[in-house]
Amino acid sequence: MHIIGAAQEERAKYAAMTECDLSEKGLTELTLAAIKPGAKTTVLDVNDNRLEKLPAEVGTLEALEELLVYKNQLKELPTEVGALKNLKTLNAFNNALKKLPPTVGQLKSLVELNVGANKLMMVPDDCFASLGKLEILSLQSNNLVRLGSLAPIAASIKELRLFENNLDAPPSFGAAGAPKLELFEMNKNRLAAFPDDYFANMPMLNRFVVSNQTERQGGLTALPASLASCTALQFLLADANKLEQVPAGTWPALETLFLDGNPLKTLPAELKQCKSLKCARPPAAAPPLALRPPRRSAPRRAQASQPGGGGRRRPGGGAEGVDDGEERRHVLVRRRAEDRVDDEVISRHARPVERRARTAPVDDGSQFSNSGPKC
Repeated sequence: MHIIGAAQEERAKYAAMTECDLSEKGLTELTLAAIKPGAKTTVLDVNDNRLEKLPAEVGTLEALEELLVYKNQLKELPTEVGALKNLKTLNAFNNALKKLPPTVGQLKSLVELNVGANKLMMVPDDCFASLGKLEILSLQSNNLVRLGSLAPIAASIKELRLFENNLDAPPSFGAAGAPKLELFEMNKNRLAAFPDDYFANMPMLNRFVVSNQTERQGGLTALPASLASCTALQFLLADANKLEQVPAGTWPALETLFLDGNPLKTLPAELKQCKSLKCARPPAAAPPLALRPPRRSAPRRAQASQPGGGGRRRPGGGAEGVDDGEERRHVLVRRRAEDRVDDEVISRHARPVERRARTAPVDDGSQFSNSGPKC
């Protein structure tokens, strides 16, 4: 009886939740009259319109959990947005924002903040002050020259995108580092160096992209030795820099390594112990790295039921029952990798977040997609 009552209560809870979808309506102005009066609005989606501002009254939507305003013409966000104490997702990707209100830092429930592809030049400390639950921060493709301290979010941050900006120093996480950080993209900035112990407290780091640093102050000439402590690292992309040395890490999980376009002449012997390496682009002057050989599999038995004994047909032609050879499969995997973005290596999560089904499975990034490195 207790279980039945709990289920009814849960259904009633979700019945009271309302998603207000005003996306792709050609709106130039938003009023709260467009939202159902008295509704418990948890999602407000006004993406892909022509809005230049949001009404201050948006701060009265106390139950709001997702505010999706990407792909508009917003020049600023109202300070009242800081009153949204239940807000978990704020997506203002692809607008014309030149600054963020300091009240954004009051959103204590915020898990994802996406303000990529705007015109931000700086984000002050106040904008991160109370974001202790923030896991995803996307500030890519702005004009950032200064970024406030990320110490308030260091304990929770998992994904950080800062590529395509003008930063000349890496973000500061404080003494505790970023123990949960998995994805860190800083390609196309103006970095010259990292502190020696910068990666000492990043045990979960899986993808680090620091390619194409502008040749300011001599360019990026070295990666810190502490990067070798990131044993979970799978993707290390540091191509098109001025690197003269890389850390001697064994990186047991490393699958993709880009170091081409650097003046390196030798590579650490420890890199030969990276047994998981599938895709590598060493510097032109350095010797090639051994890649993990393709895994052999037993040939499948042909299906005799089909005319000619060809087996069940695959969509691209050829019979599923016939083994085409491991080498051909390996080539197909490589071709799939080549479809991914080369110079930017923008992960699929860096794209504007479109509306997603609530029951969609979590993407762990383990499969190749249309974005990522190519060999």
